[in-house]
Amino acid sequence: MGEIERNMNEPLISIVIPIYNVREYVARCLDSVLKQTYQNFEVICIDDGSTDGSGKLCDEYAVLDQRVSVHHIKNSGVSSARNLGLSLVQGEFFAFVDSDDYIEANYLEVLYTNLKNHDCEVSSCLFVLNDVSGEPLNQVDDSQSEIMLFTGNKECIHNFICSGISMEGMVWNKLYRTEKFRNIQFDKNIKVNEDCLYTFDVMSNCDKACLTDKRLYHWCYRAESACRTRNVKFDFANADIFERLLNKTLNINDEEVTLQLKENYVYAVMKIMLYTRGARYDKNVVDVINRVKQYSRDLKKSSVYRSKSLKTRVAFLVKNMIITNKVFYQAYCNLLKE
Repeated sequence: MGEIERNMNEPLISIVIPIYNVREYVARCLDSVLKQTYQNFEVICIDDGSTDGSGKLCDEYAVLDQRVSVHHIKNSGVSSARNLGLSLVQGEFFAFVDSDDYIEANYLEVLYTNLKNHDCEVSSCLFVLNDVSGEPLNQVDDSQSEIMLFTGNKECIHNFICSGISMEGMVWNKLYRTEKFRNIQFDKNIKVNEDCLYTFDVMSNCDKACLTDKRLYHWCYRAESACRTRNVKFDFANADIFERLLNKTLNINDEEVTLQLKENYVYAVMKIMLYTRGARYDKNVVDVINRVKQYSRDLKKSSVYRSKSLKTRVAFLVKNMIITNKVFYQAYCNLLKE
């Protein structure tokens, strides 16, 4: 690759990529980043203690392209890896890319252009859900091109939480202004769904954001990834994120946000309950089930809430999963019929 011709009149963008045991996919990721039409960027690879040679492969890319740097650390989790990456950012803007995903060639160009033209602090895009081979799992229609603007933290929070054309809670489909957000950290104690709390903290401090409906990021589904590991005991950490967000958003007095977070909590618990084998119900599990029942009643009573939404999501869940907790599933179905 050698020396790269870069337009130094453009601001530097830093791309943080946490890496852990993804040797099969990381070359595809890095290739997509290095082919960006926007050329003035740096790539910060944080090798989080990989044991499969992922880090060594990144080292090879760093030798060939001066824009790539690799930092090897003891395995500490994706939040710690991203935090380290943030501390190394030199760009005026930064973005995250996951090492098993990939991006369109105009990902940076479109996000930066929108951010600059609309004087925003965060610029976001939609994504394509792919299988590991790169085949799309959701329907993609790029015939339209629209940019949505959100002014003030309440609008930003509302959009990223509520359904529809949304900025979503993920961190990797966004470009951030470094001066405003570099000091926001990921919670190192959270191993799954850590994106949502980080995005909430960003949006709580965001004065203006934009979203294009172009699908510029490819999120690749891997059955073995952290958020899809089958449990042998109940671990409600994934659902607890939505409970924490509920508490954080009480002061904005947005009923739709509250109801959406309650729906997300119920759905997350459903996934956990259906994915868990052989565990016994203790007091914590009973408390969670009672909370699910209460939130479901709240959703059903609300005129704001779209009543078919949760039923549709649960039906999809059941269709695509092996039901391992039939007692809970039947009880929940009965609750929905009340």
